[in-house]
This record gives sequence, structure tokens and C-alpha cells, in this order.
Amino acid sequence: PTMAVIAVLCCLLGPAVSAALKVAVVQHVALQDDVTQPSWTNLSPYLTLMRQAATENVDVMVFPEFGLFDPQFNTNCSHPTSPMGMCLPMNNAPVGSNPCIDTNYSWHHVLRNLSCAARNGKLTALVDLCETANNNTAYNTALIFGPQGQIQAVYRKMHPWFGKCFAAADNNPTTITVANTTLGIFVCKDILYPTPGPELARAGVKNFLYTVALAAVGADVVQLWSKTYNATVVASDLSVQQGGVFSRGARMTAKPSKTTDQLIFYHLDEPM
Repeated sequence: PTMAVIAVLCCLLGPAVSAALKVAVVQHVALQDDVTQPSWTNLSPYLTLMRQAATENVDVMVFPEFGLFDPQFNTNCSHPTSPMGMCLPMNNAPVGSNPCIDTNYSWHHVLRNLSCAARNGKLTALVDLCETANNNTAYNTALIFGPQGQIQAVYRKMHPWFGKCFAAADNNPTTITVANTTLGIFVCKDILYPTPGPELARAGVKNFLYTVALAAVGADVVQLWSKTYNATVVASDLSVQQGGVFSRGARMTAKPSKTTDQLIFYHLDEPM
């Protein structure tokens, strides 16, 4: 009789369904800063947005490309082997290291603060920044902090827009897994190339985190890409009112009505 009751309950309740992943797209208006000797004016609003995301029980948040920089940062670049003042030494950002609590390496205060904010909020955050690698070469890097503050993944952009600022990275397709959901990573101009996005999509990845700085048509480009690859893209764009979540050719979140800092929320279901 006991087994019969369990069987009936299973039929009534159906198969177990995992909770949807709550994501937040960041809209951020970059503040002016000193490019050669930065005071990191954009760090404070980043930390505020991370605290806000934590109060909303966000699992994953995505910041825009170049959001930590002065809006005119590219005027200070000469060559990737002469990193600008806004590039951060990251000890090659070993995955698993934790700037918030790691005493074995002198982490830059920006990285330590971001790591601690992710740890305190128990969330995963993708932050785009300029990495000075150990060979003194600058990369446009998507750094992903995990919910313990650890460096969960590092993706170096393969197709930089500002060639005098950033080196083109070798092929390094990158994914993370959050609550059993696999998320591919790519950055801005990458969207035009067969790697890494389409390569990951062909491998079965259906959900992507995308950080971008593309004025005016950013949303249209992402929407088309999501249709082409039958995917869902969580896209944070430095251009206001362009970011959001796009799935299989449709915008899933309303176009932001404000032109100030805000979070755009969406529940990402898995599987699609």
C-alpha cells in the first residue's frame, strides 16, 4: 500500500522541476575617471548594484563592457603591451582563487571589493575589465566571480574592438555552471565570429551571458543572434536601453524606461 501511495503521488506531482535561475542585467552609465591614475569612480555604483541584486535574491548578474572605465579610456591606449592605467594586474587570474579572503597574493582593491561583494551577496557576477597578464599584455577580460567570492571563470576576449588597447586572445571558449544551468560567455565584437558563441551553441549550450558596448543597434543584433542560434542571451550593454534578455529571436524583458543605473530581472528556465 505504501508503494501504491507513492506511485499515485508521483503521478499527481509529476517529475521534479528545478527552480528557475534568477538573472539580473545591469544597466550602468559609466562615470568619468582619470584614465592614467584612476580613482575608480565606477566601483561604488557597481557595489551598490551588487547589494541591490543580493536583496532581490539574484543568482547571476551581468555588468556591461567597459562599465568600470572612464568613457574615453581608449584615447589613452597605445599598444596592448603598454597597458593603460585602468588595467589591473590579476596574476593570470587563477580559477578558484578568492581575492576577498586570499592573503597569498596582493590583489588590487577593485578585485578584492568585487569578490567580497559577490561573496556577501552569495551571487555570481560577470564583470568586464582590462587585465594585465603576467607577460605585461592587456586583455579585455570577462571575469566571473562565484557566490563565495572565488574566481569562477576567466574569458579573454578573442576579437577586441580597440586593437591598440587589447590583445586578441587565443581561442578560449568558456562556460560556467550555476544551479545545473550551463552558461556560455562572450563579449561584444565576438558576436560577429564563429567562435566562441556559435562554437558553444553547436556544442549544446543554450544560455549565454553577454557583455557589450554597442550603441543604438545592440538589442537588434543580440535578438537576431538569439534567433539564429536558438539560444537565450542575457545581455548587458553599456548603451542605455539596449540591454535585456533575448530568447530565440524575442526580447523577453521590457526595454528599460530609464537612462540611469538599474537592474533588469528575468527567470531563466532550464532546460529550454
